[in-house]
Amino acid sequence: MTTSPQEIPQPTQSLVITGRVCDTKYVFTPSNGTDVRYYILAPPKYKNRRHADGWSAIVHAGDNPKYHSLAESPLVGRCKRSMFWRKYFIEYGGSVQKDVKKDEKAIKETKLKWENRFRKWFCMSPKDLVWSEEEEAAISDEEKGVVTEATKMLELEHTGHRRYEFVVDGRTYRWSGTKMHAGRFINKLGLKGFAFHVKLVRMEDHKLIASFKKCYLGKNGRFGELNFYGSEPETGLEEVLIVQTAFCVTRAEKEKRDKVRDILEEIGENAGG
Repeated sequence: MTTSPQEIPQPTQSLVITGRVCDTKYVFTPSNGTDVRYYILAPPKYKNRRHADGWSAIVHAGDNPKYHSLAESPLVGRCKRSMFWRKYFIEYGGSVQKDVKKDEKAIKETKLKWENRFRKWFCMSPKDLVWSEEEEAAISDEEKGVVTEATKMLELEHTGHRRYEFVVDGRTYRWSGTKMHAGRFINKLGLKGFAFHVKLVRMEDHKLIASFKKCYLGKNGRFGELNFYGSEPETGLEEVLIVQTAFCVTRAEKEKRDKVRDILEEIGENAGG
């Protein structure tokens, strides 16, 4: 049965998503406000690797961490992936900020060690590690005896065409293609499997949790809108988890489309097209 625009429920809140700097920075801002809710670096500058074994994305609950402290923009999540974007490993809550900062410091120390070795060869003075007191405090709670909750982890797996699933507290949730945001022309065509947008549904009762509406030719880098349909007690999911999974799904779909396009262009060039 085709869903008409009148049947689409009204979201309880919406976040406008803006992409910046060659798809490495994503900004989530409430549609009715200007304060940034989430800021995703994918990948972060200190670990700028795009291959599966080194790729990661970190999530801040606030604006650009380059210009804001950890108190103003705390680190609340991290995502890693497998080859071909088939599976994501999502971390959120608990001690995720300490875990990420420990990894960041170790990577920076290793890079600095090699850099200072080269500087020594050219008779240059060594550089010191750029690391603030606030960042050090974020990873030293364990030594001070401060007990923090364990980081929550889950896997988001690609299970079919434009379909991604994950499990929280024994419940299965699925992101899948949808035509709920499509125009009347697309809906009238009735093309099965033809969808530009995705929705998140709880499988046990098919409750609509969230949806991502892709924007085309958006101004100022705007490329999508994330809509929520219910509060955390109603959905059973934390807001940051919905944001992370929505980002992972849309990023995976984009990477796959780009890869298919590159393959087709290469085939055309080899065929003399």
